[in-house]
Amino acid sequence: MQQDHTIAFIFSSFDDAQVARQALIDSNRIDADRIRVDVREDEAGPTEGNFVIGNKRHDGKQSGDYDEQYANPRIDGSVTLFVSCTSAEEAHEMRSDLSARGAVDLADRTPS
Repeated sequence: MQQDHTIAFIFSSFDDAQVARQALIDSNRIDADRIRVDVREDEAGPTEGNFVIGNKRHDGKQSGDYDEQYANPRIDGSVTLFVSCTSAEEAHEMRSDLSARGAVDLADRTPS
């Protein structure tokens, strides 16, 4: 049985994830078909759990028009880059590279 060496890193923006993805491809370290970028947001705003949320006011109430609620949302952890590595050594190497780019290892944010 082959062991899964997929790693997942969270980026603060889609653009940052795309830059990291392209750098891995350009350096000939990994094929493009072994990298996937997953975005968990849409035109309605960021997600919280399984729900789309707006920008809450400081008092926690959600009122106001669409622009007030959903303009310029702060999105944390909604862009994840997955790399399917062929070995533990390659996964370690990719972890070092992606961490140096400011990404957060999903394994560090989830209980073991």
